[in-house]
Amino acid sequence: MMASSACATSRSAAATARARVDATKPRANQTHGNVMHRHARSMRARTRAVVDNDTETNDKPASRKASAPRPDTTLRPAGVSDAVVDSSKALEALARLGGNPYESERKSSILTVGLSIHDCPVEIREKMAVPAEAWNEAVAELTALPHIEEAGILSTCNRMEVYVVALSYERGLREVEEWMVKHSGVDIDRLRENLFVLKDRESTAHLLRVSGGLDSVVMGEGQILAQVKTVFQMGEGVPAFG
Repeated sequence: MMASSACATSRSAAATARARVDATKPRANQTHGNVMHRHARSMRARTRAVVDNDTETNDKPASRKASAPRPDTTLRPAGVSDAVVDSSKALEALARLGGNPYESERKSSILTVGLSIHDCPVEIREKMAVPAEAWNEAVAELTALPHIEEAGILSTCNRMEVYVVALSYERGLREVEEWMVKHSGVDIDRLRENLFVLKDRESTAHLLRVSGGLDSVVMGEGQILAQVKTVFQMGEGVPAFG
């Protein structure tokens, strides 16, 4: 009898415990559902804030571009860029100033056109020789040419060299060659076979070598320096000499 009563009591306690557990399950499920709902709402709010921020950032450059002044295209042909329009305006401004803007940057060339004992036979050197009494006239003839500004002639028994300042290298060289043909009567083709041509730094370096006797048959001889000094003395007071 006592055993039966104990079993009944035990079953009753177990039933009460199960009832309590079952009663708490909906409450726990409800709490979990509330937490998930709040988390989802928070994520939606964050996503909306990010989207709004990106939209605002992207809108700012667009507003700046819209407010920037657009170049005038009313008179522009199709396909012409802003750079071309600006360049055209710059050229028009230069044209209004008058003259050629590149004339102020003109660069002359120093030329040496010569014959020497090293490369030219004596019969041609004799025809090309310029005596002292004809020196001024020869220099004046050279500087009367369109592209020759200044001129000097070194004429000795071993060499005949024409030094000029030319506005244009090619045209100045051609004009000196034509003067040599006229002065000597030697055909241009034969003359060119024996000519040497130097320009700018090479020309001045050659004159220094000649003056020092380094280009003479007898290395270091002093007579050529005296002859170079004579050329400078003849050129004093001659505007064409420079």
